[in-house]
Amino acid sequence: MARRRLKAGAHIEMPEEENFPASSEDWAADRAALFAETRALADDAAQLTEAELNKFRYRLLHGSVQHHLYHAGQIALLRKLL
Repeated sequence: MARRRLKAGAHIEMPEEENFPASSEDWAADRAALFAETRALADDAAQLTEAELNKFRYRLLHGSVQHHLYHAGQIALLRKLL
């Protein structure tokens, strides 16, 4: 979704079925998809001009990084519990 927002240059609504999709039983495939999408977002962001970054996109990219770090922290805490 972040890539769609980045390309649109504006806030777009996420359909409910994409917001919380049905759970996958294939953890490896989900991880691979997450890493591929994150890499693609980074590649797209690298193509932006400074003027484009100064729009809301800068905030979007920072928010995406913060979101990933938040969940990484959750995973780290859960791993400590195991």
